[in-house]
Amino acid sequence: MLNALALDPGTKRIGVAACDPLGISVKPLPFIPAEPEAEALVTIAAVVADRQVQAIVIGLPINMDGTEGPAAKKSRDFAERLRAALPHPAPEIVLWDESLTTDEAEKRLLERGLSHRERKQVIDSLSAAILLKSWLDAQPKAE
Repeated sequence: MLNALALDPGTKRIGVAACDPLGISVKPLPFIPAEPEAEALVTIAAVVADRQVQAIVIGLPINMDGTEGPAAKKSRDFAERLRAALPHPAPEIVLWDESLTTDEAEKRLLERGLSHRERKQVIDSLSAAILLKSWLDAQPKAE
């Protein structure tokens, strides 16, 4: 497997999650403020270097009818700006359907009894963790 990082970009926060080198466990990391974006990209690049990330999975919001709307374009544009901000050779950047990850994260946090304020602090990174787990589960397993 490989070291992978998931990003769930939003307008205020970027959720972040990472997996272990074997791709077995996924851990939410502290969110990164989305603005100013230049600082966010520098922070992401530092995390990528520190963790020796080989793949970055970015949430791609797909509409329920399977089409891409304005939010998907924002994710694609963010992926391109991130690619440009990373040193070469850059890790592989993958856009992955994030449908319902925030809903799933909200459900899990409500089950834990977290307040609105507590949920707000962790929901983006938990969404990124759910996204990363989804991507990892879809990868071919080594024999």
